[in-house]
Amino acid sequence: MRSTIERHHSYRSCPRCEQDVLPSQRFCRKCAYWLARPKQDELRTIDAQPGSGKSWLYDTWLVLRSFQASLSILVVGIVMGVGAMLLLVILIREVSPTWLPIGPMARQRACYANNRLIRDAIEVYCQEHRFTRELASDPAHVLWKAGYLIAPPQCPAKGNRYEYFFKATAGSGPYGLMCVGSDPHGLAE
Repeated sequence: MRSTIERHHSYRSCPRCEQDVLPSQRFCRKCAYWLARPKQDELRTIDAQPGSGKSWLYDTWLVLRSFQASLSILVVGIVMGVGAMLLLVILIREVSPTWLPIGPMARQRACYANNRLIRDAIEVYCQEHRFTRELASDPAHVLWKAGYLIAPPQCPAKGNRYEYFFKATAGSGPYGLMCVGSDPHGLAE
């Protein structure tokens, strides 16, 4: 049975610092040791009561768990983004040769640009010189040697070259500066 002075513990001295303590003291006055600690079974967590406890900013466990969750969401997002990009690249590589003939169209446009450049250089060349068979058979090389072109333009298709065909020699076919060779692009549009 307890006396009129309530007993909180059965210690006569503090277990940590050996200071004398009174039975009514809950904590040691020297080292602040918790003398009146209840048994482990009687302890309740702060989270057990709704609305009590610290906010999430101060609760380090919750902050750590939310950081881990956000980090895992970030990693999953990056992995899914990289996977989607790889899938898109594979899809484009498989579909583009049949769906978008980009390569042949780009080579044809480059050939037509070279054709226009040679035609303009021929026009300037013919203002000062006569048009010759050599100019008709290999206009890019002749204009380059004469200094009207910085470098001789070449068709992007291997083995093609530029020639000038006259109306009389072409017969019923097209005439003018054309790309001829293994994969000819013909007259520029």
